[in-house]
Amino acid sequence: METSSTKNHRVSFTEEQKETFLIRLRELVDGRPLQQAADIWKIPKSTLNNYFYRGSHPRMEVIQHIASEEGVSVEWLLGKCNAKTEREKKETIEADQKTRLAEDLQIISLLDMVSQEDKRALLKGIFEIGIKGILSRLQLADEVETSHHDQPEREYTLEELEAMIMKLPVRDSLKTAFAKGVAAGEDADKEILRILESYQRGISPEGDTDNAATPDSSLNSKAG
Repeated sequence: METSSTKNHRVSFTEEQKETFLIRLRELVDGRPLQQAADIWKIPKSTLNNYFYRGSHPRMEVIQHIASEEGVSVEWLLGKCNAKTEREKKETIEADQKTRLAEDLQIISLLDMVSQEDKRALLKGIFEIGIKGILSRLQLADEVETSHHDQPEREYTLEELEAMIMKLPVRDSLKTAFAKGVAAGEDADKEILRILESYQRGISPEGDTDNAATPDSSLNSKAG
């Protein structure tokens, strides 16, 4: 229950709320002369002048009176919510409640899919570090994963490349050829491609038509 002291106290504003209050009060004036608005709201014109031009803070009683006359909510006029009327305010509250209920049901549905062991582990984590602690750790894990994706892939050593090649599911002779090609360098790559293309055409590297193409002996010296 409101007392007379509550109704007559000056409203405290943040700078943003004060600016919003003046914008919305001017919206309610709606282009009318201040004297006309003051007469409708049954307040002195000087009171409105003080609000608009002297930065005075209004009394709660005046705010409630203006809001009642114009059919808007006190919270909207004070810049504390975006619901202009009491009906809009009620609809906003109901929408928020429905959203929270839907989110709660979604969490319950997800928990139904989790094993009892995982539920116990989750409850234990909540008791030990709290919801905010769990969320902060999940956020940290996402940031670490993102930073890994952003980092360029490092250069592998020759030994690492050869080890990866030797793990390929192909015949040993082909793995050995790959490994030697890596060690030999780019010139050897071109020579190997030339030989393979010639082999596919049924031509030996030396230019003779021969299905059994013989690799160039220079590869052995390049590969070491």
